[in-house]
Amino acid sequence: MPKIRAQSPSSYKLGQDGLRFDDGYPNIEDISRHLRFESSTGSVWQNDEKVVVLPVTMYESFRLKLIESSGHEEARKLFTTQGYEMGQIDAMRSRKLRGENLHAVIAAGPQLVALKGMGMIDPLAFKVDIAEGIVNIEAAAIGSVEADIHIQNFGISDTSACWFMTGHASGFFSWYMGKPVLFREVECRAMGSPRCRMVGKPLDEYDNAEKEAKYFNAPEFLRYRSSKRAAAHKPKKWQDENKQTPSDSNSEEFLTGTSPGYKVVMQMVKKVADTNATVLFVGRTGVGKEFFSQALHNLSKRSEKPMIAVNCAAIPDDLLESELFGVERGAYTGATESRPGRFERANGGTLFLDEISSLTLPAQGKLLRILQESVVERLGGTETIKVDVRIIAATNVDLREEVEAKRFREDLFFRLNVFPIHIPPLRSRREDIPLLMSAFLRKYSKAHDRSPAGFTEEAVEALLSYEWPGNIRELENMIERAVILVGEKELIHTNHLFTSGEHLPEDIFSVNGEGTLSATWSSGVNWDEIAHRVLETDDDSPLQDFEKALIKVAIDKAGGNVSSAAASLGMTRGQLDYRLKKDFE
Repeated sequence: MPKIRAQSPSSYKLGQDGLRFDDGYPNIEDISRHLRFESSTGSVWQNDEKVVVLPVTMYESFRLKLIESSGHEEARKLFTTQGYEMGQIDAMRSRKLRGENLHAVIAAGPQLVALKGMGMIDPLAFKVDIAEGIVNIEAAAIGSVEADIHIQNFGISDTSACWFMTGHASGFFSWYMGKPVLFREVECRAMGSPRCRMVGKPLDEYDNAEKEAKYFNAPEFLRYRSSKRAAAHKPKKWQDENKQTPSDSNSEEFLTGTSPGYKVVMQMVKKVADTNATVLFVGRTGVGKEFFSQALHNLSKRSEKPMIAVNCAAIPDDLLESELFGVERGAYTGATESRPGRFERANGGTLFLDEISSLTLPAQGKLLRILQESVVERLGGTETIKVDVRIIAATNVDLREEVEAKRFREDLFFRLNVFPIHIPPLRSRREDIPLLMSAFLRKYSKAHDRSPAGFTEEAVEALLSYEWPGNIRELENMIERAVILVGEKELIHTNHLFTSGEHLPEDIFSVNGEGTLSATWSSGVNWDEIAHRVLETDDDSPLQDFEKALIKVAIDKAGGNVSSAAASLGMTRGQLDYRLKKDFE
């Protein structure tokens, strides 16, 4: 593993003895272009994470109010811990962005801090050897917003102010070193020093780190504070635990997410799981109602018993009674043996009734009786059978409206609506998309024995911006289709995903290398520009050339996918195929 050393400030240089700070940071374009502005929803994204752009005055107000309400110590603990957590996230992000180039990967840490507007890190002395566990860093924090805020509101004091920045540096290098690394601010403009300066080294190399360690609400620092001996840590194990992503621990169950909408649903699922209450999941088709139902069952006291699923819309009316309640031998022609219904099979466990609104009124009446009396009577039988079943129902329509329209029994509605849980559509849970993409990619790569290399940046941006009328089910189908279409070891592009006439997302803007906004994805074509360019030529048939230009641009933007190009031009694939043969053969 190469060593990284510094001979002079503000520098990185690849020399014979490793990486050094000599020629400035690598170009930040590869990082800045991952900051995207989505005009259709007013969302701002940094890679696969939604962010909020706030003025410094709002950040200042929050910091001051927290200090006023909780005191400097608690406020410092919060901002330091937040910086530490963000530093770890940025460390993972830098590896993803810049691969194995250690020079560029390490540089991404300060650059990601700068992109947040917190200030810039200027390395003064730098020595890192990950293999040997060596880290010894001295750096200046230039333009620290935290120091500015402190001076403006408190003047010069005896405490340092760059809490987030020291926390971020600690989290960033702790993740890479696989053991706790602590950055101390030894000079701060808030304390009257001419600059803000910090030093960083492994926690176990400090003689007395309790003073700063108490501000890190992270397991490895908490263990240090309780034992006062950093040697008690197990760095490698800690690193492996913290590198695990949510999707790694749940790779075969595609119920995963980080969005507020997902977390609210899971919180409600956990609250009701250990009860016997009837639960009604409400959400559009494809949002994952059955997955959430399975999670509820798995968390319940009935998890050792079966969960039986019934798609009410898939069972014909004349078979519904026998399917749900069972049948005795000879009950009708063809009933050659007795068999239990779904209620009996789910006895002691859970019965999941999907698309409950599709039941006919007579079937609703029979279901209501079972829910009221907890007994079933097989078709053609005379005995009642006691059942202990927890009901989970799901619907993609508003049952109250169905009741008002006389299509659903009001008494059954109130029996089912004991604990309703609304599952938001995927377009309201965009933070969950990257995790779902990874899970589905693993699933279908294994199922179809394929080895795609992953997704292109344009594909990720398109998937994050697409409206998802079919929700998670549509995403799953799209990923499976892409896995089949893409070549071995190749990246999945938009032309592998959007192949069935889907409407591609509206314009997305990102920050280019000059720090200004530029469009990085557009679902449309700049017709005006093309028209002017064609009309400026001396050709005698501008309309034909105009058509050719439009078709060429549309196909280029669609990555060669004719169906997507046709959709962007407002025509069918057949119509575009005809023009391609006519104009380009």
